[in-house]
Amino acid sequence: MAENYREPEIIFEGWMAPEGTGIIVTGAASGIGAATCILAAQGGLKVAAWDMFAEGIQETIERAGKFGENIKAIQADLGSDDAVDRAMKETLDFCKPLYLANVAGPKMLNSQWNFEEVIALALGMIHRVCLAFEATNPGPGSAIVNVGALAGTFEAGGGLPWYAAAKAGITGYTKHQAVALKGEPRMNCVCPGGPIHTPRNHEAQMGEEMQHLISINPMGRAGRPEEEATAIMFLLSPASSYVNGVILPVDGGLCQAR
Repeated sequence: MAENYREPEIIFEGWMAPEGTGIIVTGAASGIGAATCILAAQGGLKVAAWDMFAEGIQETIERAGKFGENIKAIQADLGSDDAVDRAMKETLDFCKPLYLANVAGPKMLNSQWNFEEVIALALGMIHRVCLAFEATNPGPGSAIVNVGALAGTFEAGGGLPWYAAAKAGITGYTKHQAVALKGEPRMNCVCPGGPIHTPRNHEAQMGEEMQHLISINPMGRAGRPEEEATAIMFLLSPASSYVNGVILPVDGGLCQAR
């Protein structure tokens, strides 16, 4: 039962990757992105941690403890072509990236934002970083995982319409590119839900809607960023070498219980 649940310590050591193998993680300053950075560093990968917020990336590095030496902070505005180009150059000076975890999303929840601009930004960030990564010719074994949501793919989703529309766009983009790229790199998508305890939705967790989601979740609890990050790492890893174009809900079974 949920009341007896004890959070396990998730350690991701032992990834058998060649020395110097790198990963780019966007949205590295907090939440699922930060958790992915830490797990990747534990696995021995060299982690290029991209985010707009430099202080947040430093906090991620500190949280990684002894594995923090595997993480390089790279400040980047993913809405800018020039900024992404600079971030990639800095990354290539640090490591040869074989993997990309595209976790970042636009930090905006204001109903006054222009719908078209927000959709362009949300999808443009994913596409821009994917193109920059693909241009490095990562080669055999390379993989990309984008982060979508239950909203727009597995359910209508509440809240603002741009959110569901943008997330549906991410899953559609993933499916298309998985076929177009022919597995080099592989591309898959993780859709968090349940809900997930992250800094972005911490206050909302106490709200009536979030508590309702927890009450109908078969697992009876919210998920943790580390649990999403583990799914991301699996889909990137050689353990999923024949998995391509998958849209994976990681939600405790919530979308099945609706």
